[in-house]
Amino acid sequence: MLEPAKIATEYLSSRSINLLSGEGAIKFLIDGIKEKSSCLAKSFKEALIDRIENRRDPTLISLILYLSNHDALNKQSSLGRIDC
Repeated sequence: MLEPAKIATEYLSSRSINLLSGEGAIKFLIDGIKEKSSCLAKSFKEALIDRIENRRDPTLISLILYLSNHDALNKQSSLGRIDC
């Protein structure tokens, strides 16, 4: 369970990161945690999603996704919620 977190943390701490690639790193992390079936992994995923939702601005994320690829909004099921 910690390997995806380590990889995402190292990527998110790089100087070249931007909001769009940060979204990709967070998706990678959540997908990596989803593959684990332990109780700890489920609790970690829920806590992580709650924390991210409390801190992120869904309007800003939607704007960034639209500017990078206007079809991205059609693929995302909910603008304010991370797909899990």
